[in-house]
Amino acid sequence: FFDTKSGSSGGGPSGRSSNQSSSTNSSAAAAATRQQPETADDADNNSIPEGFFDDPVKDAKARGVEYKDAGEEEWEAFKKEIAVEVAVASEIQAEGELEETTERQLEEIDDQMRAWSRVRDIEIKKDEVDVKIKTKKQSKESVSSDEDEADLEEMDEFLDWRLKKS
Repeated sequence: FFDTKSGSSGGGPSGRSSNQSSSTNSSAAAAATRQQPETADDADNNSIPEGFFDDPVKDAKARGVEYKDAGEEEWEAFKKEIAVEVAVASEIQAEGELEETTERQLEEIDDQMRAWSRVRDIEIKKDEVDVKIKTKKQSKESVSSDEDEADLEEMDEFLDWRLKKS
């Protein structure tokens, strides 16, 4: 139970050297252990005050308590705090990504709606041109084929919906 490293080599209050003192103390402790039951050992362990030994590991071991390093406890607490902050940051990032994705999808849907609207408008114009062509053919069956070809060439410009409007 006693720290033999911290003893002085000059002699203690009893006038004996540290080697004699520690051997006497250890033999007295051994005799006391043989005479007392195990519950007395537990009482001796609990009767040692905290901080009795300079070495905190030995102090905790002598008192029968698990040694907890303050630096290690602080490190564990720090890791827990960091884990919580990382989780919060991940949630914020996930929400931001979801919002950006939703906005992008809405923009794409709007673009598709505009494109389909243009396609529909072009198909309507094509149908109108087809109707005009049919009416002109019926009304001008007596007109010469040269004039029909000229009219058809003019109408082909309207039928080719892939040409850009200028």
